[in-house]
Amino acid sequence: MKELTPEQLQANWQEFLDNINNYVEEPRKAKLLKFYKDREERFLFMPASGNEAFHSAYPGGYVEHVNRVTKAAIEIMAMWSRFGSPLNCTDEEVVFTAINHDLGKYGTDEQPYYIPNPSDWHRKNQGKIYENNQALAKMQVPDRSLFLLIQQGITFTENEYIGIKTHDGMYDEANKYYLAGGFHWSQKLKSSLTYIVHQADMMAARVEFEEWRDNYRDGADNKVSKPKVAKQVTGAEKPLSASATAAFDELFKTN
Repeated sequence: MKELTPEQLQANWQEFLDNINNYVEEPRKAKLLKFYKDREERFLFMPASGNEAFHSAYPGGYVEHVNRVTKAAIEIMAMWSRFGSPLNCTDEEVVFTAINHDLGKYGTDEQPYYIPNPSDWHRKNQGKIYENNQALAKMQVPDRSLFLLIQQGITFTENEYIGIKTHDGMYDEANKYYLAGGFHWSQKLKSSLTYIVHQADMMAARVEFEEWRDNYRDGADNKVSKPKVAKQVTGAEKPLSASATAAFDELFKTN
């Protein structure tokens, strides 16, 4: 399992707060900062998932994941623009959505979303480091994200609402209404925000999985071996056989 040092945890947290300071405008910036700072200790040590083979299932994994999604979303937004998309969303909307897309994994002030798995067998054999807290009311993560923001009086735009709700893309059946669309142009999403944040989230999760697979699977000492690149052999090192040379000449001979 990846273990972050106190310095890394603090640096990640500062980057998280800097993204709010640099992209979110008042008056909701102050409310957002207060919400997160008041719950700093919980957010600092939250995992991003419950299973090692998913992504960032370790203390501090949540903030690290959100920072990666935010950074990726900013770059992917620029790429969409370079490819000709009108975007129909702002930098603030993209960053706000990225920052809060998984907020529902906080749970409530009384109950965390993830709790340590008490089963050593499941931890060791299935990588289930955490399990979902059954004390929480049944609610999907995107819905809880929006619920928590509303609870704190933090407003959001239509773009941000749809972006947070649908950031899991078609992996979530509930998103078909928004993403499957219809045959008429008016039934498509008006903004590219959902696609930008979804791409950022998927890429971040994949990179985090690869980091675990290559460095921490079965312990740090058992890294997955990198594929070997075959050595390119020049003709001087290994000339073609007589039969191969004859076949080559036959194929390319002129009449």
